[in-house]
Amino acid sequence: MLNWQRTQCELEETRTKQLAAGLQQLQAEQTALDESRQTANRTVLDAQSPLPGDLSALAGYRRVLDLKQRQLAEAVRQCEQRLAAQRKRWTEARRRCRLLEKLKERRRAEYDYEMNRELESLASETFLARWNAS
Repeated sequence: MLNWQRTQCELEETRTKQLAAGLQQLQAEQTALDESRQTANRTVLDAQSPLPGDLSALAGYRRVLDLKQRQLAEAVRQCEQRLAAQRKRWTEARRRCRLLEKLKERRRAEYDYEMNRELESLASETFLARWNAS
């Protein structure tokens, strides 16, 4: 049971790390979109005499970037929710694993205690038997 619980804990940890990596990827995409927007703005607006077509293309590009940014923001929000839920599952799996480990340790301690009592009792009986025999 403990080995199975450890495997479950490792599985939940792996899933958590995968979701965290996915969230980082989405955030990196958001950063890249922001940088792309800034680069396009600088390119067109820093020109000495931007053409009307350039300004129109920039406006269209901004609309596309805005749409992508909203989509990414929604994807980030959903990923954050999944990650929060997964972290709870991982925390619960770790808690169950620690509980089973403590239970195993407690049972081992009880077993050792009983074995020591039995050995002590046997040693006392042997000593008394020899003492009475002599």
